[in-house]
Amino acid sequence: MSLDDFSVDLRLSFESPEKAGKILRIMGPELRLKKDRSQTTLKAEGKSIDFSIRAGDSTALRASFNTYFKSIMLANEILSNDY
Repeated sequence: MSLDDFSVDLRLSFESPEKAGKILRIMGPELRLKKDRSQTTLKAEGKSIDFSIRAGDSTALRASFNTYFKSIMLANEILSNDY
């Protein structure tokens, strides 16, 4: 199986380009980790983040999606609160 057998592509929109950029920077360490069963890319485009996952099987796709999506939403929630 190749990593292109299963995929998901999303565009997540935020309030501003600055917030999208901050979330992308927060996700940087996770993106640098080597994964054998999936490949994830995040790219800021204005006030959006393009989110793409390629995986060799549906379990790896689901696991990667859940991990990244939850992390992105948590970062968004933290940045939205005034601390």
